[in-house]
Amino acid sequence: LFPQLYVSLFQAAEAGDLELTRRLHGVVLQVTSAIYAVENRPGSVIKGLKSALAWQEICSDTMAEPFTRFAEPQRNVVRRHLDELAGAVQQACSLATG
Repeated sequence: LFPQLYVSLFQAAEAGDLELTRRLHGVVLQVTSAIYAVENRPGSVIKGLKSALAWQEICSDTMAEPFTRFAEPQRNVVRRHLDELAGAVQQACSLATG
């Protein structure tokens, strides 16, 4: 998710821009808490990631047994968080590109 965010974070760190690195890292932490921590159960990180990727039509959110995909309420939370994060990620990446 948000590959440009991680590229920008790497480039800022490599360039030694500590302020920008901290800002971008803060956005990464927002993504982590919003998408990967929808549930506090085993497999929730993968469920969140697959749910987000499915929402972006990159892959299915089908899980290998014994895991199951998020139920509709959790999928809706992931979708809402993705929509909310998109602006913050775009803004952070635009800071990185100047």
